[in-house]
Amino acid sequence: SFIQAEGGVLCATVLFISLLRALAICDRRRTQQKSKSELEEQKKRGGFLFMLCLGLYLANFGLCAAGKLSDN
Repeated sequence: SFIQAEGGVLCATVLFISLLRALAICDRRRTQQKSKSELEEQKKRGGFLFMLCLGLYLANFGLCAAGKLSDN
């Protein structure tokens, strides 16, 4: 069951990174200059996405550690 949970977290991580890449590509193709409020929103969103990604990696690490501990 740890392997299934770890696989789920890894899938979520891959989908999340793919979403980030798609957002970055769309942002690069934008031709209009962003306003100051849009830049502030982007910074907040970037911080939130970073924390979400960090949480996914910590969950994956926790599942790996729990799986190793249960093997002993």
